[in-house]
Amino acid sequence: MKFKNYKFGQMTFKSYFKAAGQGYEVGVTYQGKNVFVGNFVHLTEARQWWTLMHKHMRSFVAQHEFVPTASTGWYLKFLGNFLYKPYYGWLDKTFAKYQKSYSKDFFRDNRKYKMLEKNYFLKVG
Repeated sequence: MKFKNYKFGQMTFKSYFKAAGQGYEVGVTYQGKNVFVGNFVHLTEARQWWTLMHKHMRSFVAQHEFVPTASTGWYLKFLGNFLYKPYYGWLDKTFAKYQKSYSKDFFRDNRKYKMLEKNYFLKVG
């Protein structure tokens, strides 16, 4: 389990990386409340997002000024939305790679199956 803290004005966000069941979970909390959670099946993807998430967390803390009159709930929602946008964009790119790979493999296997089927019926029939 890994942790990293980010100080933002009077708030301290805690990011974590942990094993969860058969997969992995990467997220951000504030005083025990979940702000962002990402679930992964593969360790390499979880590590990639962990690295990318920290880039976005540093960006959030650097780009946005803490306003004490804003409510804590609003900040939690704002940070969550700030992180979910690049998260889903990253997932889209990652899944597109899988789709290309699986499609290529399926068409190759399907072509092989049709040849096997054709040869089988020529021998049997």
